[in-house]
Amino acid sequence: MAVESIAGTLSLDKLLRHALDGVFVVDRQRRYVVFNEGCERITGFRGEEIVGQVCQCGDVVKCRDDHGRPLWGFLCPATTLFESSALSARQRMQICRKDGAKLWVETVYTPVRDWSGRVEYVLGVIRDVSETKGTEDDLREEMSRLRKRAEGQGGNSEPEDLDGVLARVERECILRALKTADGQRNKAAEIMNISRSRLYRRMEALGIRPDAGA
Repeated sequence: MAVESIAGTLSLDKLLRHALDGVFVVDRQRRYVVFNEGCERITGFRGEEIVGQVCQCGDVVKCRDDHGRPLWGFLCPATTLFESSALSARQRMQICRKDGAKLWVETVYTPVRDWSGRVEYVLGVIRDVSETKGTEDDLREEMSRLRKRAEGQGGNSEPEDLDGVLARVERECILRALKTADGQRNKAAEIMNISRSRLYRRMEALGIRPDAGA
């Protein structure tokens, strides 16, 4: 089907309504100009409550990062993009729904520039990652437990035995991270809080196949 015929049958509003992810847009005055049904499902707020209002995350969804720091005012990723040359920004945060429930979301922010290069709007795509965040936290806790177990065994072992124990623990941690990340090595490295290059080197050293976890 030609692009022209698709454009003739689908409006932007219809596309946004059917998007699974939340999509919002704020202008230079920090006012919401778009707040789709995906955003409504995630936050519990209706579009008519938000559109036209100045973005006040601290008063609405109370977003905070992994360390519990508030992400509003000058720390708001959307706000910083208006005066930045960055092509995009990504932020994982905990938000509070209208009903008081807390959940984790990840938002990708993209600046929309005018003909002169000035940022007119910032478009945000938001996704609920609460389940993934919980799995990652469980995995990190398990990795910590395995390392402690290995260190405890090392107290009664010869150095070469300890090396073997640590290698087995590291291999198990990498395989679990890869499984959690559906085989995506970049995501697995993020889960383990190590660089991608280090993950690749350790996978090679431990004999872990590149497609492990896929």
